[in-house]
Amino acid sequence: MDREPIVSIIVTSHNRPELLKEAIDSIFNQTLKEWELIVIDDFSTGFDVMKVLHEAKKDSRVRIFRTNYDVDNIAVLWNLALDRAKGRYISFLDDDNLKRPSFCKELSKYLDSHAEVEAVACFNEYMQGDRLTGGIFDSPKNANKYNILKNNQIDSGCMMIRRTVVE
Repeated sequence: MDREPIVSIIVTSHNRPELLKEAIDSIFNQTLKEWELIVIDDFSTGFDVMKVLHEAKKDSRVRIFRTNYDVDNIAVLWNLALDRAKGRYISFLDDDNLKRPSFCKELSKYLDSHAEVEAVACFNEYMQGDRLTGGIFDSPKNANKYNILKNNQIDSGCMMIRRTVVE
C-alpha cells in the first residue's frame, strides 16, 4: 500500500464463500481508494473460502487473518482486527452485508470536516435478492453513546468511528 489507509474495514466470516466474495467486492468498488480491508476468517474449513481469500489478497490493501479454532464471538474477532487496523477510521462489515460504493468516501469526508463527532452512521436497506424487503433504517430516537451501546440501536455495518475512540 502506497499511503496509509483512511478507513480500515473489518470483515468477519465463517464458511460462507459466496457471501464473503460479495462483501469483499463491495469494498473493491469503493470510490475512496485509501482503505484497507482486514478479513478475520473464523476457522473456515472449505476450499471455496480459501479460494476467495487467496483472490482478495492479490490486492495489497487486503490483509487476512485466520483463527486456529472456531471463536464464534464477534467481539473477540473484531478486537483481533482492531489491533491490526491502521486507518484513521474504522468500519465493520458482516460477510452477509455490502457497502454502497460511496460509503467510505462520504462518511470519512463527514468525519474529516466534523472534528467534534466521534462516529457517524448512515441509513441501511434490507434486501433479499434484488428486492427491498425491510425498508430503510431510520435514525433511532434518543441516540447517544449510552443508548447506542446498551440498546444496539445502529447496525454496526452502517457506522464509521474514529480509531482513537475505539482504542
